[in-house]
Amino acid sequence: MSFKPLPVHKVLSLDLQIEDTFELIDTDRDGRISKQEMVKAASLLGLNPTAEDADVMIKMADSDGDGYINRTEYTSMMSQSYSSIDQEKQALQKAFEKLDKDGDGFLSTDELRAALQYNSDITDDEIDIFFMDADKDGDGKIDYTEFIDSTLCVSLV
Repeated sequence: MSFKPLPVHKVLSLDLQIEDTFELIDTDRDGRISKQEMVKAASLLGLNPTAEDADVMIKMADSDGDGYINRTEYTSMMSQSYSSIDQEKQALQKAFEKLDKDGDGFLSTDELRAALQYNSDITDDEIDIFFMDADKDGDGKIDYTEFIDSTLCVSLV
């Protein structure tokens, strides 16, 4: 898979977002994220990490082994995460474009049927059920957002 670099204005914006989140998590302003700060930040996101979970999160980014995540380590970790997410989005966009045979930006039942029945035992009824579930706005076609949110994409990712 080829990697397409982000435009400069998006990179700068992303760097600022990463910097801002570091500042929010580093509540004691010592320039590093402790295990306690990591747990607090995760709980603000609706997660309930254990002390062991926090240790794992810290170790994933703590390249100097001091038990904390400094600004450089955090920026590196988050940049890698965003890069992985961007690559995943690109792969899903390519999959959508490949399924969209007529190039109109939507998947029809026929396009979906052709893709899902290729070397598969899936029935027309199962495809119809999937299509109705994915077609959230009920317009008779699946747009990119509906495709990404569909159970098919969730199972691919």
